[in-house]
Amino acid sequence: MEKNDERNKTMKTITKFIYPAFVALALAVGALTLKAAPGDLYVADENVGSIYKFTPDGTRSTFASGLGSITGLAFDTAANLYVASQTAGSILRFTLNGTQSTFASGITPNGLAFDSAGNLYTGNFTAGTILKFTPNGTQSTFVSDLTNGTTGLAFDSAGNLFAGDYTGGNILKFTPNGTQSIFASGAGNVAGLAFDSAGNLFAGDYTGGNIFKFTPDGTQSTFASGLGSGTTGGVFDSAGNFYTGIDSDGTILKFTPGGIQSIFGSGLNNPQGLAFEPEHCTPDTWENKAPMLESVSEACAAVAGGKLYVFDWSNQAYDLVTNSWSSKMSDPVYRRGLGATGTIDGKIYVAEGWANHDSKRQLCFRCDRKQTVHSGRTRLLLRTAIRYVGNLRFVNKYLVRGNLYPTACGRRGRSRTQL
Repeated sequence: MEKNDERNKTMKTITKFIYPAFVALALAVGALTLKAAPGDLYVADENVGSIYKFTPDGTRSTFASGLGSITGLAFDTAANLYVASQTAGSILRFTLNGTQSTFASGITPNGLAFDSAGNLYTGNFTAGTILKFTPNGTQSTFVSDLTNGTTGLAFDSAGNLFAGDYTGGNILKFTPNGTQSIFASGAGNVAGLAFDSAGNLFAGDYTGGNIFKFTPDGTQSTFASGLGSGTTGGVFDSAGNFYTGIDSDGTILKFTPGGIQSIFGSGLNNPQGLAFEPEHCTPDTWENKAPMLESVSEACAAVAGGKLYVFDWSNQAYDLVTNSWSSKMSDPVYRRGLGATGTIDGKIYVAEGWANHDSKRQLCFRCDRKQTVHSGRTRLLLRTAIRYVGNLRFVNKYLVRGNLYPTACGRRGRSRTQL
């Protein structure tokens, strides 16, 4: 009886952890789809009134022109580009094919940022307010009575809005309900804000030629200095590289995560409002990507540095930008069974399977066939219903003492799995 209870307890434990692992995989892929960029950088040339598009190798083309003074760019999740035009007193909207329309008017927009619900925020510079627009364009005032106009907006992962106080040298923080506090001071003439994947906030000091870095607790350090006047803040790509515009020489600078600086683009007048085009697709549809290098049977996954990592018998990484897979180092110990993953500070942690082969203490799931385990009067009938051919599917139930427990398992498909 003691052994039977032990096996039942093992089955319940397996059920508890294996099924959420597949849920985590689905969420990880979804998160990556929303946050990853295919590689094209959009830059507003403020005084010229044009928006330029840069491919990953730095090739420039003109996306739109004749827009007046541009003070902010932002993409929604459908890859529509929103443009803050102070000359027109409007927020303009561009589809991917360049079709232009007016999203909002009668304001002096400065800086643009979307929250996780798809609402658009902008600083109404002359009125000392921050405005909120729902996806259908309904306008409301998020905060008011700001002493100085805000420049540069950015949301952290918790939904707090950060805004630059240009003349006061402060970075303001607003909770989702609009409660205001000073996150940092002494940041110079704040002209742009951007968060990296670890939650650190980067701010451009327009007149000082600096880029400051703030940890989540507000600790300040200098990421780069001596960049010349007109440092306008910037944006991060999916690999963690930071880009910023420099008004004084019309260049776009690129910084690796380690701070190595290079010139990405040049020949502009007043580069501002940098934004990467997000990965986009038609809603409620599937899209085939490059096939895996190896098929998977008991995989778990995690996202780090803009790449999808899949852990199984062989470990692989998928790059959305290049639509390609690469092999990674195998696990240091033998694993069996699905695992759970998590990403903390850019590092992936994997809790996976069993490290021994003691059949008395573990249940070895074999797919596409029946397996009967006898233990006294207890009979466990295990049968899988999973196929890794084509799209990922997971539906399975184990019969344990008359109770059904949903879980997940798989077998190596005859064709390579595609995400």
